[in-house]
Amino acid sequence: MTMGIVDVIDRGAAFRIILMQIDEAAVIGLEHDGCLTKVSTKLMWSQLESFREVLAEQLLFAVRATRELLHLTNSSEIDKAASALEKVGSNIMFDLFEGPDEERFWKFVHRHLSYHPDDGPPVAYEPLLVEVEAPNELIPFGLIPAFDPGKRGPIDNLQKLRRFMFRFLGMAAVIRYVEPMPHSADDANEFDSLASIDQDRLLLNEGKLPIKFFQDGTLYGATVECEFFHDMASYIELDGPWPRHTDAGVDEETIAPKLAEALWRSSQRFDGSDRELADQIHHVSCHCRVNPKLAADYKLTLGSETCGPFEISLFELKAALHQVRKAHPKSATPSGNPLIFLNACGSSMSSPRGLPTFPRTFSASHRAVIGTETKIPDQVAASICEAFYVSLLGGSTAGQSLHHARWHLVDFHHNPLGILYTLHGDPGLRVSHPIPLLLP
Repeated sequence: MTMGIVDVIDRGAAFRIILMQIDEAAVIGLEHDGCLTKVSTKLMWSQLESFREVLAEQLLFAVRATRELLHLTNSSEIDKAASALEKVGSNIMFDLFEGPDEERFWKFVHRHLSYHPDDGPPVAYEPLLVEVEAPNELIPFGLIPAFDPGKRGPIDNLQKLRRFMFRFLGMAAVIRYVEPMPHSADDANEFDSLASIDQDRLLLNEGKLPIKFFQDGTLYGATVECEFFHDMASYIELDGPWPRHTDAGVDEETIAPKLAEALWRSSQRFDGSDRELADQIHHVSCHCRVNPKLAADYKLTLGSETCGPFEISLFELKAALHQVRKAHPKSATPSGNPLIFLNACGSSMSSPRGLPTFPRTFSASHRAVIGTETKIPDQVAASICEAFYVSLLGGSTAGQSLHHARWHLVDFHHNPLGILYTLHGDPGLRVSHPIPLLLP
């Protein structure tokens, strides 16, 4: 199985959205209870690559509208950020559908997804699961406005912002992205050649949750996240942050191999000693430089004020991972592979031209990946991090926790940028020993 694919018996989704190619056209299938409705789009399959790349540029406008602030108190800033996201969603719908087909899409969603038009999701809202089957996530369905907004005035207060944000599919539901199932022997062989993802849903935290923390300590957000993990020391067993000035032998030549080994060998600490319980989560708080014209051109920065920071290209990381995988083949472990949270700007953005991107890079070493669609301000990243881990440790699934973190950003900071976080893999992951007292 490839990352994100789950057994049909375990689907449990309210409905499914399937992006399929028919002849040369891109067609969207809407499936519920075994019944499939096909909706035509205006896009040819060959146009999806450029369509996806343009979105990355458009999403930057939403970030810039917030002036990279966490808490938005200025009603003009709130409206500008929301309006920028609205334009992205409207562009997606315009490029996909003619009028009648757009109406068919909306009517289908309305039948199977509860809408709360007055105030957004109510207290204790349980988001439904929506499954999206799309190769390489060519269309970011979480950014689609799933409900027709009608006319609206300025978004200048929290109630209006909640009402507005609930329209997006990623704010109304938990989305499980899956790769298309193979339809031929050749396709099946291709899928078998891709590393599979462990389907065990438990993140083991008997005693404490083991987290390995990678950082660019020159970033404000990384220092805030590090402080948060230390404040949660009663519940989290932290290894790191890494690298820092006390780390021996870390330089431009060794950073990529050492990073690859730390990611691959989850039962080993940064210092080389064995860990009693293997890492359950790898948290990466760093800067990520992405060339918007070539999504494969990623460069991560890791380090501290006295150690680096060092720049690691995706090319170097993949080569290093290949070497460590040959030297240390994976053996079955009772805890499975860790989840990796890439709190790095642009870590989820994908393009067919740039594949494999970060999510695919980690499919052999991690059971799920959380990343962002574009550059995220430091303070926003730190706030999402804290809300996610508190919810996860409290007993929510990974999908519910990310959903909660998005709404936490809206409710407490009037900030809509949480929608730019995407979960690749099974959103049903949860801790083995929940701590309900952490929940509000």
